[in-house]
Formats: sequence, C-alpha cells, structure tokens
Amino acid sequence: MAFGRNLKSSEMKHLQRLDPLLFDMLEQADGARLRQACVLSCEFAVALNEPFESLVVDALESLRQRQLYRSGVIDQLDDLMNFLDDKYFDLKERAEEAGSDQEQMIKQYDEYFRKARTVAALRYAADQDPFEAATETIYEAAASAPDNRVLFDSLKKLLAS
Repeated sequence: MAFGRNLKSSEMKHLQRLDPLLFDMLEQADGARLRQACVLSCEFAVALNEPFESLVVDALESLRQRQLYRSGVIDQLDDLMNFLDDKYFDLKERAEEAGSDQEQMIKQYDEYFRKARTVAALRYAADQDPFEAATETIYEAAASAPDNRVLFDSLKKLLAS
C-alpha cells in the first residue's frame, strides 16, 4: 500500500523543494521502503559527521534492527540535538564578532550544525508515520552534508528497486 499524499502548495515540505522527484518517489513508496529510506539517510549522516556518542550508535542500531527506540531515547536525542544546536549558535555568534580567528570558528560551528542535523535525522526517524519520518529524516540528513546529491541519488536507487 502506497502512502501517496496530495499536499496543498502552502503545505509543501522542505524536501519537496530540494528534490521534487525524490519527494514524488517517497509519496508512492510503501511503509517498509520509507523506513529503509530513514535507515539509509541516518547511516549516511552518521558516517559523514561521526557523532559517536553511544546514544547515536544505539539509536542507529535500533533503526537497522527495525526496533522501536527504548524508553527515553527520543528525549535524549532531543537533548543532544539541542545541546549541539546551542553550541552551533554560540560559536556562530562568536565567529561573527571575531576578527582573525573567524575561519577556525566557522569550521567549528559548521561541525556542530552538521552533528545536530545528524541527531535530528535519528530523532525524526522514530516518527510513527513512515512518510513523515522519511521526509523529515532525509531533510535533516541532507542538511548535514556539504553535497546532498549523493544521498538523494542513493535514495532514488533504493526507492526505484
């Protein structure tokens, strides 16, 4: 059974703007394929950004095993994501005020941003609605990458098979 959706233009999702073809393919995919897309997206983001907190490793393994997160994991992912986002915003603000060290600070805040997006992808992958889980997870994983084409191409191959 496909989870096709008709969204009004005002309800257009961020992912739909980034890659309309991928979004259309997700609309036609069944729940199992959507969950596979979540796993692939999270694996991509974790491998790229290496946020190796045990929470991240455990959450990714739960997704791979098609298991629900254990109690409290979503709250812990939210806390970690908020911590990383706070570090990102703090460093970004300091970089904007800095003079000569700005380049190094930009590199640091970019790293925190990408890690926060990776954790967000893992968090959204747990959504009960497979379509919402997939679209939000993919969007966050794509934001964690300097070039999202590799992720989008891999997802299109998965969804076309």
